This record gives sequence, C-alpha cells and structure tokens, in this order.
Amino acid sequence: MEGEHIPGAAFYRTVAHLAEPSLKALEWWEHHLHHAPGATTCRARSRNGLVMKWGDGSGTGTGGTTELYPMKEGQLTNPHIELWMGVWQARALPMSSNWKEARTILQALRHERQSG
Repeated sequence: MEGEHIPGAAFYRTVAHLAEPSLKALEWWEHHLHHAPGATTCRARSRNGLVMKWGDGSGTGTGGTTELYPMKEGQLTNPHIELWMGVWQARALPMSSNWKEARTILQALRHERQSG
C-alpha cells in the first residue's frame, strides 16, 4: 500500500503507523493543548478594554478578525469587530497549509502594526 494512490474518502480512513519521533511530537501537542487550549492571543489595549485576534489560512483564502471588548464597570459589552479577508494568488495555491497559516499570522501582525 505504500506509495499507492488512494482516491477520495478512502484516503482519510487509512491507518498510519507512526515512528517514535512522531509519537513523541503528538504527545507534546496533546500535553500542550490540554494545558493551554487553543491558539488565541490577547493583549490589553487600554485600561478599559481587551483585544482578541483570530485568523485562519485555508486552501483558497485567508482572513482574520480583531475584536475589541470594552469593559465598563466590570461588565463585558458587545465587541467592536474588524474583519479582513483575501484569496490566495495563484502562486500560493500549491503551498502547504502550514505555510498558509504562517502567512495568515504574518498578515495579522502587519494589520496590528498598521492599526497601532
């Protein structure tokens, strides 16, 4: 079966036997995600608000959201939301999903720098 092309949904139902380094990497991720779930970042923008950024780079496009949660007397109010999105240029389509996620993070950081 090694090297054989598996069409359609059958590909996703195959069993993969992992080498020891891969198993250790998965154990690291399991431990990390259990103790710090998600990949969110946030920072205080001022004494009365919290900023949260979310992003995703998929096979065809990329985008992100910035949410500003103003705090009033300890009460959370509806956030101010800014969105950005885009479609990958043709030269980016063959790139890996990890590359697209990394470029999405880079674009979110650039957006943050521009917005001050």
